[in-house]
Amino acid sequence: MDNTSSTWTLQDINKAHEAWKSDLNLPIMAKPAGLGKEHDWPSNINQLTSRQLGDLQLKLTGLYTYVLYLLGKEESDLATFEALYDIKLGLAMHDLVSSYRDSKAPLKEVQRALAIKQDSTLSNMYRSLLTRKKHVRYLSDQSKIYSEQLTRLSREQSRREMEIRNAL
Repeated sequence: MDNTSSTWTLQDINKAHEAWKSDLNLPIMAKPAGLGKEHDWPSNINQLTSRQLGDLQLKLTGLYTYVLYLLGKEESDLATFEALYDIKLGLAMHDLVSSYRDSKAPLKEVQRALAIKQDSTLSNMYRSLLTRKKHVRYLSDQSKIYSEQLTRLSREQSRREMEIRNAL
């Protein structure tokens, strides 16, 4: 991306971001292996052996951290895309309002809808924006589920440790 240019594209921003990430030299999280598409939650975690409890904690920790990685990536992409979308939408709305010189311009919400409807690129961007927001919401909800499950397992492990200490 030419820093003196007034036109930025999503590809330019993504390229600059990838270069920045490369300079950080941080390892990239890989999808945890061996977890499958679903995992069962035991009906009674009190009945798990210590080994089963530990294995389940490791699996859930892998899933949780991977979802957080994906969530961060999606939120970053969404923020960049949303900023570019807002600029394009603002320019389209400005052009629309400019065409109403002799009469009263429609409400801002109507201007927004008309701008999106009249511009196929903006319409596609809006569809993509909604999809990306849905992805972020899904990943956020998944991270909360995994966090809650890890908390329950941790409580069970703490309860067992307390029983052992009290037995001694």
